[in-house]
Amino acid sequence: MKIVNIILWIFLILFGLNTVGNLLAETNFEKFFTLLTLISALLIWIILRRDKKGTHSNGFN
Repeated sequence: MKIVNIILWIFLILFGLNTVGNLLAETNFEKFFTLLTLISALLIWIILRRDKKGTHSNGFN
């Protein structure tokens, strides 16, 4: 599971940076994707926090 966590941390950083970049974009089309990248980053953060707590053992916690 360690490799998966490393990959998830990389994606979290990339989505976080992409969110900032989209906020600073000039076009509304690019600014729209701020919401998508922010939600993606938050969902990855939730996954990483749950994995740290160890509550995903059977998937029903």
